Amino acid sequence: MLEFESFHKKFKKETVLQMDQWKLEEGIYWLKGENGAGKSTFLKSLSGIFPFDGDVKLDGTSLRKNKLEQRRWFNYGEAEPTYPNFLTGQELLSFVEDVKDGTNELAFYLTTVFQMQSALNEKVGTYSSGMKKKLSLILTFCGSPKWILLDEPLITLDVASVQVLLQVIEQMFLNGTSFIMTSHQPFTLETVQTQTIEIKNKKLELI
Repeated sequence: MLEFESFHKKFKKETVLQMDQWKLEEGIYWLKGENGAGKSTFLKSLSGIFPFDGDVKLDGTSLRKNKLEQRRWFNYGEAEPTYPNFLTGQELLSFVEDVKDGTNELAFYLTTVFQMQSALNEKVGTYSSGMKKKLSLILTFCGSPKWILLDEPLITLDVASVQVLLQVIEQMFLNGTSFIMTSHQPFTLETVQTQTIEIKNKKLELI
């Protein structure tokens, strides 16, 4: 369970998100909100990219007091990923595997089904937007995260890749990983029911 306690996220002096007390059970969630409502900010705060005031606890453990664990428990996939052009996909994958404590069979599987085996040996600067998105998803599924946070995971993906991704999400959830995703594209999971979170008036609520 995620527990938010006096959670505030500000940019300069402007409050973007504010939740005094809020809880979120394990599950697969679709995060909705108008453009600029704070969807990406929320995901980046949970994953440790952005700092925040207050606290968030995962199963009773403070994220603010356990930054290293936070980075292992939460994986984040950007909507429009950018990487250093001079690195190869394999170099990035090896780095993330080191950070996330070892290799990952699922990352290898995604590399295969996304047909990225040869592309991993090329510099990221040669990648199309679709290839960068596939690499981002491969990296996001490394390790053993408790929560995976995906910002617009379906954009630039072909239909076959979308179906593979949704199947992987379902299987990972059945194995104990929860998800929060933003998406302007509708999606349906075959065996798992999704729930919806809406950001409205700087607060999150289940609808």
